[in-house]
Amino acid sequence: GERRIGDVLLLTEEVRNPLIQEEAITEAGAALKGMGRHELALQQYRRGLEVNPRNLEFRRQEALLLNRLKRVDEAIVKLESLLRDAPDDMESISYLARIYKEIWWDHWTPIAEQGERMRVAYSASNWLVKSIETYLLGYRINLNHVYSGVNALTLVALLDHLSRTVGGDKADADVEAV
Repeated sequence: GERRIGDVLLLTEEVRNPLIQEEAITEAGAALKGMGRHELALQQYRRGLEVNPRNLEFRRQEALLLNRLKRVDEAIVKLESLLRDAPDDMESISYLARIYKEIWWDHWTPIAEQGERMRVAYSASNWLVKSIETYLLGYRINLNHVYSGVNALTLVALLDHLSRTVGGDKADADVEAV
């Protein structure tokens, strides 16, 4: 409960050695995240970034928590920045691709009527294309990263189906490229 959260926060407050502090923040952030206390976990990782701004795990967790807190635009900006510094970071690539996929998904899943649902899914396909391109980026970096390859292939098949079913003759250039 609240007492345990207080203990977790106290753990990181009292440590002065930066290396041990990073380790304590890693544990505190994970514990708070595990308790569903995303705002407090985000504060921990941001404190960690003050200690070491180059810590990729803290940067990843910051983006992940921003997304969980429905601050999606901020999460995307953080991940894109992280990938400029670490372009081969597979976890961040996968997570960014998943965020793009979720944005696309959120456009059409609330719609009950099948035809309208497919039309809206196709009209929001710019997000699907971004997701596919990001998964493909990851797969090109590491051909053993099956998660990225399978997601890219599955989403391309979905996009192809939507394009043939509701896209008509005038397929978007980005859709055609994919």
